[in-house]
Amino acid sequence: TLITMQRACSELERLGVIYTRRGIGSFVTDDEMVIAALKTEMTIGLVKSFLGGMEDLGYSKNEIFEITKKELGIGALSFQPEA
Repeated sequence: TLITMQRACSELERLGVIYTRRGIGSFVTDDEMVIAALKTEMTIGLVKSFLGGMEDLGYSKNEIFEITKKELGIGALSFQPEA
Protein backbone atom coordinates (compact mmCIF):
# COMPACT_ATOMS: atom_id res chain seq x y z
CA THR A 1 0.00 0.00 0.00
CA LEU A 2 0.99 3.65 -0.29
CA ILE A 3 1.31 3.99 3.48
CA THR A 4 3.66 0.98 3.64
CA MET A 5 5.79 2.45 0.87
CA GLN A 6 5.93 5.84 2.60
CA ARG A 7 6.97 4.19 5.87
CA ALA A 8 9.66 2.15 4.12
CA CYS A 9 11.05 5.24 2.36
CA SER A 10 10.97 7.22 5.61
CA GLU A 11 12.92 4.46 7.36
CA LEU A 12 15.48 4.26 4.55
CA GLU A 13 15.89 8.02 4.67
CA ARG A 14 16.28 7.92 8.45
CA LEU A 15 19.03 5.31 8.02
CA GLY A 16 20.75 7.45 5.40
CA VAL A 17 20.27 4.88 2.64
CA ILE A 18 18.27 7.29 0.49
CA TYR A 19 17.93 11.04 0.37
CA THR A 20 15.27 13.21 -1.18
CA ARG A 21 15.71 16.29 -3.34
CA ARG A 22 12.50 18.22 -3.19
CA GLY A 23 10.89 18.37 -6.62
CA ILE A 24 13.47 16.02 -8.15
CA GLY A 25 13.05 12.67 -6.41
CA SER A 26 14.70 10.21 -4.06
CA PHE A 27 18.17 8.79 -4.60
CA VAL A 28 20.30 6.02 -3.11
CA THR A 29 23.29 7.29 -1.15
CA ASP A 30 26.81 6.89 -2.42
CA ASP A 31 28.25 7.62 1.05
CA GLU A 32 30.73 4.79 1.53
CA MET A 33 30.63 5.06 5.33
CA VAL A 34 26.83 4.62 5.37
CA ILE A 35 27.07 1.68 2.96
CA ALA A 36 29.88 0.04 4.97
CA ALA A 37 27.96 0.46 8.25
CA LEU A 38 24.81 -1.08 6.74
CA LYS A 39 26.82 -3.93 5.23
CA THR A 40 28.41 -4.65 8.62
CA GLU A 41 25.04 -4.53 10.37
CA MET A 42 23.49 -6.89 7.81
CA THR A 43 26.48 -9.25 8.01
CA ILE A 44 26.24 -9.50 11.79
CA GLY A 45 22.50 -10.20 11.50
CA LEU A 46 23.07 -12.96 8.95
CA VAL A 47 25.81 -14.58 11.03
CA LYS A 48 23.68 -14.48 14.19
CA SER A 49 20.75 -15.97 12.31
CA PHE A 50 22.94 -18.72 10.86
CA LEU A 51 24.49 -19.55 14.23
CA GLY A 52 21.10 -19.56 15.94
CA GLY A 53 19.68 -21.88 13.31
CA MET A 54 22.61 -24.27 13.57
CA GLU A 55 22.38 -24.29 17.37
CA ASP A 56 18.63 -24.95 17.08
CA LEU A 57 19.54 -28.02 15.01
CA GLY A 58 21.71 -29.20 17.90
CA TYR A 59 25.17 -28.37 16.61
CA SER A 60 27.87 -27.21 19.02
CA LYS A 61 29.98 -24.16 18.23
CA ASN A 62 32.91 -26.44 17.39
CA GLU A 63 30.75 -28.51 15.01
CA ILE A 64 29.48 -25.33 13.34
CA PHE A 65 33.06 -24.15 12.94
CA GLU A 66 34.17 -27.44 11.40
CA ILE A 67 31.18 -27.59 9.02
CA THR A 68 31.80 -24.00 7.94
CA LYS A 69 35.51 -24.62 7.34
CA LYS A 70 34.67 -27.68 5.25
CA GLU A 71 32.13 -25.79 3.13
CA LEU A 72 34.61 -22.96 2.56
CA GLY A 73 37.33 -25.46 1.64
CA ILE A 74 39.55 -24.28 4.46
CA GLY A 75 42.00 -26.70 6.06
CA ALA A 76 43.42 -26.30 9.55
CA LEU A 77 46.38 -24.18 8.43
CA SER A 78 45.40 -23.18 4.90
CA PHE A 79 43.25 -20.10 5.55
CA GLN A 80 44.44 -17.10 3.52
CA PRO A 81 42.28 -13.99 3.90
CA GLU A 82 41.24 -12.40 0.62
CA ALA A 83 43.01 -9.18 -0.24
